Amino acid sequence: MSQMLIATVEDDVRRALALVLSTALAPMSIVAIDSWHELLAVLQREPVLVVVVDRALLGDVAMAVQALRRVQQHARIVLMSTRPEEGKRMLALGADAFLCTVDAPAHVVGTVRRLLNLDGDSRMVGPSPQV
Repeated sequence: MSQMLIATVEDDVRRALALVLSTALAPMSIVAIDSWHELLAVLQREPVLVVVVDRALLGDVAMAVQALRRVQQHARIVLMSTRPEEGKRMLALGADAFLCTVDAPAHVVGTVRRLLNLDGDSRMVGPSPQV
């Protein structure tokens, strides 16, 4: 079972997120992929706890979030973008949390940890404060 999926077309971002999250959340299984179709295929095969997906992979964000929820009703959905101003909109469209690609590793890990430990509606907006 993959407990977390990371989906982004950016190789560096995908590798960095996988490294940071796998180190901080060991022994959680993390799968990093680079396409919307691969994301849906994995979600249809096995249950996951958290899906971190780059907004760049999505066309219509609201429809994409609905599709993810249909396939994995209980998975927590984290939308990620290079644009921090998109955070509130992503939450309004159904994401459980938002991350900016420039967020500090501690903020990324903290966001995922909170999602894993909370039940119900625990929507969170990033990005982390820049120091």
